[in-house]
Amino acid sequence: MTKTLSLWRRGLRWLIISLCLLLALSIVLPVSMAWWNPPTWSWRIMRALDPPANFPAQVQHQWVPLEQISPNMQLAVIAAEDQLFFHHRGFDWQSI
Repeated sequence: MTKTLSLWRRGLRWLIISLCLLLALSIVLPVSMAWWNPPTWSWRIMRALDPPANFPAQVQHQWVPLEQISPNMQLAVIAAEDQLFFHHRGFDWQSI
């Protein structure tokens, strides 16, 4: 009985540690993007694996500081993702 209890405790400890690591990773990765540009992203991987017709063989991009991007362009990108971004507090519950 004590061996079974010990296995349960180890399993529970492993589960708690794993969940804490996943939580930390889900916070650290997005925050790190403020200082670090990722070498690739899911869109590029998807295009490399299954390129659409007439897709260029090489995609060119150049990172620029946010200050060099027009404020109107910044708002346009946000609006393209979420038309009601400025009218809710992070989650548009009606749309969800």
